[in-house]
Amino acid sequence: MHISTTTHSVNHNSQRDRLTDSQPDNLTYSCCAHLIYLLPLIVREKGVSPQVVGLLWTIMPGISLITGTIAGSLADRLKAHRAVFLCSLIGLIVGCTSLVFIPKMPGAEGDHDIGTTDQLNSSLTHSNNASLLITSAGNYTHTYTHTTPPPPPSHHVMVDPDMVIAEGQPPVLIAGEELIPSTEVETDNPLSEFIKYPQFWLVFFALMLEQMGITICVMISDAVCFLILGSERHKYGQQRLWGTIGMGVMGVISGAAIDFASLGQKERNYLPALVILLVLMTIDVVLVSLMKIPSKLESKMKFGDVGNTLLHPQVILFLVSVFVMGTNLGVIWVFRMLMMEDVAMSWNPQFTAMKLLLGLTLFIENFGGELPFFFLSGKILRRFDHTTVLGFALVASSVRCCLYYTVSNPWFFLPIELLNGISYGLFHTAMASYASRIAPPGSQATLQSIVRAVFSAGLSTAGFVGGWLYKMLGGSQTFLAIGVFVAGYSVIFAVFHFLVNKFCTNNNVKGYEEPSCTCSSSATESERQPEPVKEPLVKEVV
Repeated sequence: MHISTTTHSVNHNSQRDRLTDSQPDNLTYSCCAHLIYLLPLIVREKGVSPQVVGLLWTIMPGISLITGTIAGSLADRLKAHRAVFLCSLIGLIVGCTSLVFIPKMPGAEGDHDIGTTDQLNSSLTHSNNASLLITSAGNYTHTYTHTTPPPPPSHHVMVDPDMVIAEGQPPVLIAGEELIPSTEVETDNPLSEFIKYPQFWLVFFALMLEQMGITICVMISDAVCFLILGSERHKYGQQRLWGTIGMGVMGVISGAAIDFASLGQKERNYLPALVILLVLMTIDVVLVSLMKIPSKLESKMKFGDVGNTLLHPQVILFLVSVFVMGTNLGVIWVFRMLMMEDVAMSWNPQFTAMKLLLGLTLFIENFGGELPFFFLSGKILRRFDHTTVLGFALVASSVRCCLYYTVSNPWFFLPIELLNGISYGLFHTAMASYASRIAPPGSQATLQSIVRAVFSAGLSTAGFVGGWLYKMLGGSQTFLAIGVFVAGYSVIFAVFHFLVNKFCTNNNVKGYEEPSCTCSSSATESERQPEPVKEPLVKEVV
């Protein structure tokens, strides 16, 4: 009796130590999330148009898809999870640092959208050297100069349609004459114009390195976390919530620091966010180097077992839905900040708290949205199967995008971010837990990388579709279109989920551990029950 109690105590302490070891994984989110969310804005400020920003975010997930899958397979084959983890962290550091310091492309100063309702008594000069001068009645002068080489850019100044402006003539507006609500100086250069500049290629390769680093880092950290948790995989959300806490705190701190450092400057100063990233990432590298990473007792990975797992009907439905969620979240992650900035400038052209607003957005979506659902995700996943939880995330994502469309005051974006708990927090837990659950022996990182690859394919689609919609419809209507699309898919998803559960039988796919993808009622009930406590899965520390 005494021996049994001692053994239980040792196993309990071992499990507790392994749960503690998983914390370095979550520090990664604190390190880089506050800057990664700002990358679309940083890239646009380098002189890249929103459409080309979307194109870049179309290409990058595709590259990450390939490298992530290869990295996951190598980590499983060679038991090299630590080495892959550290390489991804270093790539992430180099990519983010480079993006901040890359100089702007020539002509970046000419890309401005200005909303105004002021009445002007001004002189307006337009000549072929692309110099546009607007002088206000209050002796406030703002000059916009465009230096992009031929073909000459197009400038549009929308005024009273009865006025005629001859080429080279500086007409004088009558005192009190009002420009129609938007005075716009816009240059819409195609991709062929950007690829001429070395700065564009520096942005391209730095962004590629950052995307590869963050994709592999998240994939490996999830795989390692599940290895550490062993049979207590339902506690994944309780581990991941620490990353959410770090993201929220650092988002507010870095946002306020950027706004403060940018006071009185023509350009935003991202140096505070970069300093935070470098300090925390250095700590993260040290912790990952020291943490214990267990390896399972099973045999080596067999690709045939992985293939059989992926061909199960419910797994296919789940992967298709992950792709759709990737598309939806990709549009949010890439274009939400751009849309919020556009809405803020339309609401108040002198809006000066943009980075604080973005920081509060991260804070609320993390603490008010993700944190509660990461904490409750274990209970939710034992109450509902993974596919049903994914359906909840689809509906929440649709509502979230449609609500974005209704906002005219930028501060009203903040309560909408509470939906991030279901649309991302609960979805992320279900996606990672499902990949771990269906993984054949020895293929934990491989299944995580495959599911992440499908998600990355959705992100890639989001970059292309979102960029095109943003150009054709504008920011708010882009999110309305995406919201309606996801709502339509949610109906299709519900129908197929019902049909698969009703007519599909368990194929006994090799490698399943209490498969959640079975269609029998008994298996569905077993999925909802807590898993029995198993022996520790640690063989050796690598």
